[in-house]
Amino acid sequence: MTQPISIWGVFQSSESATRALNLLERSGFREPQIAVEKTFRHALARFDWEHALYVRLPEGIVTGFAAGSVIGALTGLLVTNGSPQLLPMALFLLLGMILGTVLGALAGLVYARLEPWLDPSSETNAGGEFAVGVQCDNLESEVQARNALEEAGARLVQ
Repeated sequence: MTQPISIWGVFQSSESATRALNLLERSGFREPQIAVEKTFRHALARFDWEHALYVRLPEGIVTGFAAGSVIGALTGLLVTNGSPQLLPMALFLLLGMILGTVLGALAGLVYARLEPWLDPSSETNAGGEFAVGVQCDNLESEVQARNALEEAGARLVQ
């Protein structure tokens, strides 16, 4: 005996979700097999750790390292009253690089978390979508469900 499989389609409007429900009922699916949910796409829901770790974190580290090096060197020069001495310059340069790298990495992750809020296109997704799901008992019903959801205009069928 096979386990039931759920097939989901995502629709942009309630009209297309209703059309999908009608097509599924005409295809022979019963009401207990069908689920409809309204999904709200919030900007925070689009946060992607993989994007943050592979793109924003290295950018933050490099930027923080460079800024920390410059700030550390200038601080070391100021502390020594303009006469360059090797030990204070090296200590402040090293401290600036370490603090800059850590703060840059944190800033990169914070920026990656806030990036969707700063994206003007996220405002258009605030209306929400409708997800229609169907529980299928066999391969034939799975094919029927996929066809009905695609015919109704599902943006994503899985």
